[in-house]
Amino acid sequence: GKVTKRALSNAVIACAKANEWGEGLNLIELYGNCSVASKSNGVVSITAINLLIRACGRSSRPDKAVEILNNMSVKYSVKPDLASYRYAIVACNHAEHRESIRRRSGTIPEYESSLKWWQCALSLLRRMREEGLQPDAQILSSVVSACEAAGEWQRAIGVLQSLRSFSSFLGGKPTNCEDDPNLYCLNAAISACTKGGAWLEAVQLYEHTRTSSAVRPNFVTVIFSLLLSIMPIKSNSGRQFSRKPFEKRSFPLGSSVLTKWKGEKNAC
Repeated sequence: GKVTKRALSNAVIACAKANEWGEGLNLIELYGNCSVASKSNGVVSITAINLLIRACGRSSRPDKAVEILNNMSVKYSVKPDLASYRYAIVACNHAEHRESIRRRSGTIPEYESSLKWWQCALSLLRRMREEGLQPDAQILSSVVSACEAAGEWQRAIGVLQSLRSFSSFLGGKPTNCEDDPNLYCLNAAISACTKGGAWLEAVQLYEHTRTSSAVRPNFVTVIFSLLLSIMPIKSNSGRQFSRKPFEKRSFPLGSSVLTKWKGEKNAC
């Protein structure tokens, strides 16, 4: 008999949960055209496709995750949603971090790819906005984190410039995005600026994080602030700024965190 869309979707979901994304794609190739679902309703459910993308990311195959995303509309007759882009962008972020480790250690990549995953993440972010989908905090964090891993601090700042809460002091044109970045995203952006020597931008981000009502600095943010307090703060033009105003108000949270850590260390 014919394979129903529901049966095929359940089988693909089972493969995806077991990280057998290849078997899931094979099932769609074998039985997708036999599905009783009309082409307008899709060959399989969007949940099944999204879980395949996620499984590719978990299996360190971001190339396949992006390939499935690109084929959703044409090959599977399913329109990508927010989760589709989220799983693909997260896969690109993880891939860029792995590539960063390989670059430092001189390890040969697991497979050949001409893609730069931080560029891919930015491209997917731009594409989903063009399709009318608004990125959430996890998507923004993943894109900024990918830029941080690649040392592209300007690109990380560019992502934040598109947000209303940051465009006022970073410059840039805000989009209709409603979600502000979470603390992980902000820490990644500060780290990217620190690695790139953009100390003034890093100070601005730290000060915004410290005074924000939405997020509060954590221990990682305080570590970055310690690095900033001992490094020269210069603009891109080379002009050096005084560090004293920053030092006087940098550690309202950091003092309590570091004092507690020092007390625990002395007690050992």
